[in-house]
Amino acid sequence: MIRDWKTTKPQLEDVITDKNMLDFATWLKANNMPPTWLDIHEQHAIAWTVNHDGKNMFVVLDDKDALSFMVQGLLTSEYQSYIIDNNLQDIVTENLQHCSRKDGEHCGNCDLPSHVAGVDLTIFGKEAKNICCGHMITFKNPDEKSVATLKMLLGICV
Repeated sequence: MIRDWKTTKPQLEDVITDKNMLDFATWLKANNMPPTWLDIHEQHAIAWTVNHDGKNMFVVLDDKDALSFMVQGLLTSEYQSYIIDNNLQDIVTENLQHCSRKDGEHCGNCDLPSHVAGVDLTIFGKEAKNICCGHMITFKNPDEKSVATLKMLLGICV
């Protein structure tokens, strides 16, 4: 694993060893969504952003050698309809990112006051508590089914 991330600015493929995720990185490039290095403040994580037509749609993080693929945009009616039409509610609900902010920490995904940690929402007719304000669906070390779901979720954004 590359450790001098700030100076090397590795390509996503430089840190991926899983075949499914390598195929996914290739798919992103083939669909005009090449991952771009994202300079973030935390030394323990590296990140790339994926943009399409100038819209930030997708962020990839490597936190202590665990890859997390994060998709934004869950709460629009169009996005929820697409998820329901493609029977993805269960996998999306299982991978909703909950707010990690405690005691005034700030992750940068929201503008909530420091004493607030996440929001409670109704998603697909069910109540979800303490959801990240960035409305992220996060797949940590995604398996083949999760990679297929990521492609479908990104399909609605394109």
